[in-house]
Formats: sequence, C-alpha cells, structure tokens
Amino acid sequence: MHNTSLGWVFAMVATLLLIAVCCLGLLWAFATRSDALTALLYAGGGLLVLGVIWLMLALIGGIAYRTYLLSVLAPALIVLTAALLVLRIPQDLGWRMSRPALEKAAAACADTRSDTRIGLYTFDYIRKTPEGCTFSLAGSGLGPDGFAYIPSGSAPELPARALVGDRYTPLGGPWFTFDHFIDPAA
Repeated sequence: MHNTSLGWVFAMVATLLLIAVCCLGLLWAFATRSDALTALLYAGGGLLVLGVIWLMLALIGGIAYRTYLLSVLAPALIVLTAALLVLRIPQDLGWRMSRPALEKAAAACADTRSDTRIGLYTFDYIRKTPEGCTFSLAGSGLGPDGFAYIPSGSAPELPARALVGDRYTPLGGPWFTFDHFIDPAA
C-alpha cells in the first residue's frame, strides 16, 4: 500500500467508520427493542448511500492502486451485522442485561403511564394484571409489543375466534413477550 493515495485511504476509512456507525445503530436498536423499523429505514438508507460511495472507492482502490484489504472490510462488517441480527444475538443480549432490573420492577409492578426506563428498555406503560405484570415497549415497530411477567408460568389463552388481544411467546420461566393483534378480516 505504499503507492496508495492518502486521500483514497482517508475516504475509505471514513466510509468504513460511517458504515460501522450504521451497523452499531442497528445492533443497538434491536438490543434495546426500540423502534427497529425506523432504525432499519434510517440505517438501511445510510448503508445504501454509503454502499454506493464504498463501491466507487473500492473500484478506484482495485484499479488504480491494486489494493483490496480496506475494500473487503465494509462487506464483512455488514455481513457480520446481518448474521448477528438473524441469530438474534443483540435481542438476547439486551434481554439478559435487562432481566434483573425487570424482575425487580415486576416484583413491585407499579402502574405507570409515562416513559419509564428499565435496563436497556423504555416502556410507555407498566400495568398490573390479574396474571402478573405487563411492560409495554415504547415505539415497538418490529418485534414484540412488550414483556409480561406471569408468575404461574402460564399465559392467558385466547378464545379460538378472538378478533383482538395479546399473543404471548415464552421467554423462559415466568417471562413472556406479547404482541397486540387485531384481526383485519373481522
């Protein structure tokens, strides 16, 4: 790389850093279960623009300078981010880091109607229910709408033809995620 232009190296490193910021933003959004849809749109748009810039720089680096090492780092970073998201590692890590604080909050289960931060998550409300305690995630665009602590370990069953309600998915022990649904066919 001794014949490589410092301007090209600077542009490629700057592009790589911006791609890394987009990837980290996606990982953070999924770990904190914030509005992942918005994060995907912003980071995806950013990665699209940066991808065009990266492609131009990679072509210049390959043709003019015969250097490829910096050019392979951006795709590797994007593939690594995609693999982590597909394997649900950020979501699982966010849950593991937040679970102790959520268990403490579930023990008290104080009803709130304002944004409350517990662990890595922000909830728009916490509500005591006959089954236990529900935590509604603020701005949940993709993924679950919240968490439910149900000490019995058994989520409420919906009638077979329910048009509206909450679907529960076990997380382990007394913890569940839930999704609000409305049947559009009704």
